[in-house]
Amino acid sequence: MRSSDDKLNLMLAEIDLLIRKGEAHEIRARFAEIGRREVQRKHKLPLASLARRAHLHHLSIRWLNPIVRPNAKSAIVASDEERAEYAGALTAIGAVAEAIEILQKINGNKIPDALLFLAFAHFSKWEYEQSVPILKQYIQSPLISDYQKIVGRVNLAAAYVHERMDAEAHELLAQIEEQSGKLALHRVLSHVHLRQAELAIECQRFSEANTLIQKAEDTLKDKVIFDNFFISKWKAINKFIEHPTDSASLMGLGAIKANATKLQHWETIRDCDRYRAIYRRESKLIEHLYFGTPHDSFK
Repeated sequence: MRSSDDKLNLMLAEIDLLIRKGEAHEIRARFAEIGRREVQRKHKLPLASLARRAHLHHLSIRWLNPIVRPNAKSAIVASDEERAEYAGALTAIGAVAEAIEILQKINGNKIPDALLFLAFAHFSKWEYEQSVPILKQYIQSPLISDYQKIVGRVNLAAAYVHERMDAEAHELLAQIEEQSGKLALHRVLSHVHLRQAELAIECQRFSEANTLIQKAEDTLKDKVIFDNFFISKWKAINKFIEHPTDSASLMGLGAIKANATKLQHWETIRDCDRYRAIYRRESKLIEHLYFGTPHDSFK
């Protein structure tokens, strides 16, 4: 008869596989079942990691906050792994300064996830150039799995796209597309198609971008909220840039911005305003973006 630890470890392995395949409904059901249990500390870190990967950041913070930020009378001391994972969740909810403060005190050679989360923190500040060497260091770590290397490479490709390093982005995305297709990593493959679509949009190849966005959507059997959100985002942006004076495309961009506000996805809010300001030549909005953003790299 299996112990409770064995059952939970089996469920953790199942959730990991479900995340890789992008089966959101099953992921939510598993976490709902776990949420009804008393979770021991030894299980909180792997659970928090899975929750972050499934965009359930509130669960990650709920499990790790009492460990990383215990009350003054507590004898609890967080490990570097726990602090790094907590920082990853903080970045996802917009608490970037606190996340960076934590991550900069962790040795990335020993805790490679700290490198990945630091790169994410730079992403949130539009500092994609700074993230490139960090992601390269992460990918080279002997302490991460093959799947983690793929995740690192996807994010490196995203940095290349944002920095308009098109040749490097095309080559890396093609490699990841082949690898993730063979391994049936549906969510990874969907992200690859979206990054390829982003490249096509920047080059104003709108039909190609539409095809790639549709491939990204079709690749996923089941989508978590953020998967749907990003697919809808790039559909709207592609349509808007192709037809910037069209009222329907402007409304579509506005709908994405409203959804981003609900989800507190600040990067998308700035994206929507940036594209609107540039392609509709709205000087007041350009001034608002330039003087209103706290991120120099965005300017």
